[in-house]
Amino acid sequence: MDQVMEAEYRLCKNITFIYEEQITQKCWIEASELVKDVDMDDIQYVAYAKQFRCKIWSGDKKTY
Repeated sequence: MDQVMEAEYRLCKNITFIYEEQITQKCWIEASELVKDVDMDDIQYVAYAKQFRCKIWSGDKKTY
């Protein structure tokens, strides 16, 4: 068990986890407008990108 916990620690120690609650309502609304005609399953990714000013690499033919 100690080895599993050590491996988990090493894997996660440099990762910053972000939660949907950190995304503003404005970003959710903007994301919703962008994905509504493309793929609603992508809303959280687009909202995160809007919130944290990141680019999205998408396989969708119509991009955000």
